[in-house]
Amino acid sequence: MYWSDWGSHPRLERAWLDGTHREVLVSTSIQWPNGLALDYIERKIYWADAKLDKIEVCNLNGSGRRVLLDKEVPHIYGFGLIGKHLYWTDWQRRNLQKLHVDSLQNKDIAEFPAVMGLKVVDMRLKYGDNDCQENNGNCSHLCLYTPVGVKCECPMGLEMTKDNMTCVVVSLRLLYSERRNIRLLHVDGDRRSQNNFTTTLLAKNLVNAIAVAFHYQDQILFWTDVSLGKILRKSIKDSIVETVVSVGLVRPEGIAIDWVTKKIYWTDSHLKLIEVVNFDGTQRSVLVWKKLGKPRAIVVDPSHG
Repeated sequence: MYWSDWGSHPRLERAWLDGTHREVLVSTSIQWPNGLALDYIERKIYWADAKLDKIEVCNLNGSGRRVLLDKEVPHIYGFGLIGKHLYWTDWQRRNLQKLHVDSLQNKDIAEFPAVMGLKVVDMRLKYGDNDCQENNGNCSHLCLYTPVGVKCECPMGLEMTKDNMTCVVVSLRLLYSERRNIRLLHVDGDRRSQNNFTTTLLAKNLVNAIAVAFHYQDQILFWTDVSLGKILRKSIKDSIVETVVSVGLVRPEGIAIDWVTKKIYWTDSHLKLIEVVNFDGTQRSVLVWKKLGKPRAIVVDPSHG
């Protein structure tokens, strides 16, 4: 896979489809690399720089870099290649243009009032195959093809067994917060050794996550943030963070879930309260408010009340 990066150090990079063997292809004289296109036949990569206003090309290993066009391209956004023609959308001109990569003849094709992304598709093109096409590469879940063959991977929440092909549910897990991140520690499974545990990042770029809880059936992670004064949640299947409770909290330092009736219990050490709310944030109620000093840790026993 190949990608462009607009960050503080703009560059083009590539890696194998399993994310390994990452390398930088272009890192000089590049600013806003908006579009990328691969020529699968000629083994070249084209890109458009929306700040330097030019289109360039190089070999897939980064060698042989040269400029194709550096005039009349004020702000390229969408970008693609079919055969010998590059196509792109231009923010300033509000149009679609194309360029022949050999003759370097370009022309406007059409005008649009608000043009953004672009994907060009040749319905006749059938290029390439790999071993993941046959029986999913004998992988139970994700089959990722690399230059040295098939690499089996597991979705979040599953763990690879010793055969490196089969993913299984991890029966014992430890969740822990690092304030800015929440991680899952796998403490059983065939890949475990005495000094080699595997971890999975469940939530990142948080503010000050303290207490954590997990609802296994729905695969939902809950946590308290004492800096934001909130209780938050997210499915481990995506990156969307939702706020469950955002008002009337100061230091929610403890959290526990009733996995049977889907309720959240928490303590607030500053307000000296223990409260409850449904998973969706409805029907909130204060349960204990008298004779509390600084309540913190909390656990529940929903089967026995």
